Amino acid sequence: MPPELQSSQISRQPPVAISEVASQQQRVLRNTYVMLALTMVPTVIGAFIGMRTGGIIMQHPIISMLVLLGAVIGL
Repeated sequence: MPPELQSSQISRQPPVAISEVASQQQRVLRNTYVMLALTMVPTVIGAFIGMRTGGIIMQHPIISMLVLLGAVIGL
């Protein structure tokens, strides 16, 4: 048997309490939902701007296309 697979060399960690694992899982889940909520903020702002400027874009499609192209290149 190769020496790296011998069980005597495997470090054993003490068992973790179930309540500690549950609290870690809850923290990860809470952080995930917070991050999801934060990513929705720019989406809502973009949707609001899109709804407010929809009439302007329909009236002046060439100018709005050039402004959009300039914004994309600027980014």
